[in-house]
Amino acid sequence: MVRYGRCPLSFSRGFTLPELVVVMIVLGILAAYAAPRFAGHHGFEGRGFSDQLQMLLQDARRTAVAQRRQVCVVVAGATVSVSKSAFSGDACNTSLAHPNASGDYILAIPSGVVLAPMQLNFDPLGRLSPTTSVTVNVSGQEGGFTLTVEGESGYVHR
Repeated sequence: MVRYGRCPLSFSRGFTLPELVVVMIVLGILAAYAAPRFAGHHGFEGRGFSDQLQMLLQDARRTAVAQRRQVCVVVAGATVSVSKSAFSGDACNTSLAHPNASGDYILAIPSGVVLAPMQLNFDPLGRLSPTTSVTVNVSGQEGGFTLTVEGESGYVHR
């Protein structure tokens, strides 16, 4: 009876010690670099707020055109608020309702984000009043973001 013994070619299984050490060093470097980025959401606040502000400005412009009223966006303190005129040509004295929630259209500026106080007025044709282009700078911990509102058309873009 023939017994089957070990195959003369032995296949090694697993990793060698130098390979394991190199992998551990690479993982340690990646963890030291990436861990602070995942520790909090501070890196995304500026970008997220600039996206929300862009949507707010676009909504304000659309509302001005749709309702044929002057719509004002005011940055004061830690909030951005939107109001409209009661009649065409009046001052902005009526708060605009939030399109997706109950209450007024107010956007809170997160801590760590800097936005200079300003007021933007959209006329019933959707243009800025006065019709000069405006640059809005949003500064966060990860850098700055710039929004431009074109004066003649009211178009909001990065």
